[in-house]
Amino acid sequence: MFEKWKKNKNHDVKAVISGVIRNLENVNDQAFSKGLLGKGVAILPQENVVRSPIDGKLSVVFPTGHAYGITGKDGIEILIHIGIDTVGLKGEGFEILVKQGQDIKQGDPLVKCDFNFIEEKGYQTDVLVITTNSDQFSFEQLTVEGEHVDSLQSVIYRYGKKDE
Repeated sequence: MFEKWKKNKNHDVKAVISGVIRNLENVNDQAFSKGLLGKGVAILPQENVVRSPIDGKLSVVFPTGHAYGITGKDGIEILIHIGIDTVGLKGEGFEILVKQGQDIKQGDPLVKCDFNFIEEKGYQTDVLVITTNSDQFSFEQLTVEGEHVDSLQSVIYRYGKKDE
């Protein structure tokens, strides 16, 4: 089963925040739960700082602070989406710590979130980590629903280029 990892150079995607894993199919958003945006996981947060799961370049920083796109040197594209429909907060509850185009390292802080405020406003706080071009990579989720993960300590999934 893991023969592909012996041949391919694999890469770890670490937890962006400490919390509890939720499988994407259980997220209350059709685009995410049906995998339309790619493979990944959600984390129910237990702290307030979201960090980069990989080294790369910030290809997208939404001005509302709720979403970030990171492109790795190997071409992987990771979307970090904070909350469900939180674009409606228009930036309230998010303190952006980075700029679009910036080079980042795994573990660099991206945003501080006031999850209590976000919940008080009626939004779900799932932090989604999605590989938007997952069709170009082999993908192995290393976490299960309900598992506790620690920011930057836990590997949530592993990927490798399909053509390597």
